[in-house]
Amino acid sequence: MTTIEVEKLCWRFFSEKGLPKKAIAGIMGNIKAESGFNPTNLENSYEKKLKMSDSAYTKNVDNGTYTNFVKDKAGYGLCQWTYWSRKEALKKYIDARGLSIGDAHPQLQYLYKELVTTFSKTYTKLTNKLITVTSATKIFCKEFENPANYDTVVKDRIKNAKDYYKKYKNYKW
Repeated sequence: MTTIEVEKLCWRFFSEKGLPKKAIAGIMGNIKAESGFNPTNLENSYEKKLKMSDSAYTKNVDNGTYTNFVKDKAGYGLCQWTYWSRKEALKKYIDARGLSIGDAHPQLQYLYKELVTTFSKTYTKLTNKLITVTSATKIFCKEFENPANYDTVVKDRIKNAKDYYKKYKNYKW
């Protein structure tokens, strides 16, 4: 899938789940910063460390030749899942469906599952009808992504989110 196709998939997916458009834009602003909407994205520093490209890593995880996916601490996928228990649950979720770890749609399904279960307080905040693009972006960044450098990265994510809101708020399927 192209970046634009993944963006549209993401917008539509969360729209169908009933999230406010401003919250969807906030989620997308974060995904843009995390992976550039590349569901096979392996954290750049780990490409060098593991000597694998995005596609090689994905292929090797899928076919079982790389067995350290859960514990390698490498960010992966749309949301750059990094922490071992979240990566383990993501892998189990996708494996149970017989799909590739690099498939965008089950990653979005898993992201949503995390939001409504593990991050239910975050989900409640995001579904508030009065949410703004800025607050949604900050909430998702701080509570779901939780980057160590939050203060440094949040401004770009807000800009991304505002751009996505303008681009997709009137999008018709």
